Amino acid sequence: MSTYRLKFMSRRGSGFFVLSLVVGVLVAQWLMWPAVAFAATANSSDGGYQFGKAQALDRAGVSVVRLVAGYSSVPAIAGCAQSVTGLGVLVGSWATTPASKDFTNWVLTDGSLVDPGGISCGVRRPMEQLSSIQIYANNAYTSSANGLVLKFLQCHGTSCSDGVTTEALPCQNANSCDTGVVLVPFHTPAPQPFIDLAQTDQAITEQGVELTGPASPPIRVDQAAHALMPT
Repeated sequence: MSTYRLKFMSRRGSGFFVLSLVVGVLVAQWLMWPAVAFAATANSSDGGYQFGKAQALDRAGVSVVRLVAGYSSVPAIAGCAQSVTGLGVLVGSWATTPASKDFTNWVLTDGSLVDPGGISCGVRRPMEQLSSIQIYANNAYTSSANGLVLKFLQCHGTSCSDGVTTEALPCQNANSCDTGVVLVPFHTPAPQPFIDLAQTDQAITEQGVELTGPASPPIRVDQAAHALMPT
């Protein structure tokens, strides 16, 4: 997966607080785990991260989700991967409309993992098209060793559907999604934990990694796309 250089600044300004430096190390470790592995539970006995010691790190930790992106071609291509897996982070979860019981959630992930334009299976072979996305909750959030599917999406072209709502997948680079990041929207009947926005009146002096953005989360897809541009 690709790496991105984000703005490093004091949290006195507004922006998406993505991960502290410590959580960045934890995510790097998670990336090396098998596809079926998830983050450690709160009562980890293997020397892993212990919950309850740092609220900000706890919240960032449970905001990390696992994604399994399915790709297919017609006709099927022998020897090509049917699915790829990686990590994403929840950067928003709010009521779709005021007082609504439907919540819109946003996962920020690598465009080479979830690519609406499809992935290559090799030289002189047709592109495999994105067909599905499975979003798994962090088991540190569910307190379960079994992967909990938050949402299963069926995809066609540049949009995905849960059978009720169809949403577009806004890419940082619309012409080549695999060279940037992408937002994956999905709906749930309850809000999900996400990495919060830093408030302008916070006087926190320690450093963190941020994506600068508006003081309040976007409501529409076209507004959310602006959060894809790191500064």
